[in-house]
Amino acid sequence: MTDKPKPIRDAFPIGPVLYERRRQLELSQEDVAKRCGLHRTYISDVERGARSISLGTLKQLSNALEMDVWQLMLAAEQQTEDKKEATAKPAQNVMREADHEIDHRLTKGLPDA
Repeated sequence: MTDKPKPIRDAFPIGPVLYERRRQLELSQEDVAKRCGLHRTYISDVERGARSISLGTLKQLSNALEMDVWQLMLAAEQQTEDKKEATAKPAQNVMREADHEIDHRLTKGLPDA
């Protein structure tokens, strides 16, 4: 029995990073697939986040996109952090508004809403 490489899960959604890099290089999915020896639909699935990939496949893709694996992972991590910040700000604003409303009601002696 041989051990298969464990797939990379969506801890770092790599698909958008692969898509952006491919577009920067002005490559089609077919071009990337040929460089990797993979099928075009596989590249599409990875970019959309519909597939998990092994470290070996990640290495093939990084080579095809003229990047190191660590650069891809770093870019994916940064995108994840950016998305967290973007969703946290509206939530913080809602909480701040609710806090002000509570203070206002308490100050004015108004009943709870």
